Amino acid sequence: MKILLTGATGFLGNNLLKKLTEIENITIILLLRKTSNLDKIKKFNFKINKVYYNEEGIEKIFFENNIDVIIHTATTYGRFEDKESVFKSNLILPLKLICSANKQVKKTIFINTDTFYGTNGYYNNFLNNYISTKKMLKNLIMPFGNFPNVIFINLILEHLYGPNDRPEKFIPTIFKNCINNKKEILLTKGEQLRNFIYVDDVVKAYEYIITHLNSYEFTKYNEYSIGCNQLYSIRTTVELIHRITNSSSKLNFGAVQTQEGEIFTKSNPVNSLAHFGWRCDYSLEKGLKKILSEQYGG
Repeated sequence: MKILLTGATGFLGNNLLKKLTEIENITIILLLRKTSNLDKIKKFNFKINKVYYNEEGIEKIFFENNIDVIIHTATTYGRFEDKESVFKSNLILPLKLICSANKQVKKTIFINTDTFYGTNGYYNNFLNNYISTKKMLKNLIMPFGNFPNVIFINLILEHLYGPNDRPEKFIPTIFKNCINNKKEILLTKGEQLRNFIYVDDVVKAYEYIITHLNSYEFTKYNEYSIGCNQLYSIRTTVELIHRITNSSSKLNFGAVQTQEGEIFTKSNPVNSLAHFGWRCDYSLEKGLKKILSEQYGG
């Protein structure tokens, strides 16, 4: 099986790459920008084929490699990037991959990485373009006749976390402040509920789908929510990090106003991967303690 992976230098993609290198009879092809920082993938060089692309050369990649599965984890949030970068990464690139795959004479599996933000009417100043482009891609794919040679599997990830994630994200920020014993951490009331899922559990979900491709009959469009069955409030999560790090920081809940449009609760999962045998292995406390151990030596 030949798998084309995007986003291998990112948080999820790099963890997924590590797992893919452990699966037998898989050829891994990475789609990379020429500007990509390759430090995270150097240790896998002997097991992967790297392909550098521009937008005009994607069809050539399919012609030369006869791709079976595309796993699209590359994404741009728009925190620090302009709108053009967000649209290119989240909409233009996956569409070009799908169109190129559709020209192959065989069926190609496209596994897309989606976000729970788009299922709740959530909006945010810097995430609006990210959410919009994710929705646009889905809306273009869902009319089943558009791409007859592509089977689309959309994975809606709940609140992903794990060691060495981007430092500006919620859990890494709280860890940093607690470990550094910041005098006072200003927070909202923390009433928002989140379905946190540890990165190893997410990677396992991708693995289960890949290893069941020949034993399960997928429709043209498939959608699964990748999350655990337990909801935690932001306050509970912050207090847990504060406790396991033995922090002396003062937690000032209610000092920050909740953003307009913020999600306070979560809807039920779209669909479950239980029939693949997948389940979460990590409770929130277990996952947070692993971050403390692996990233901070605690």
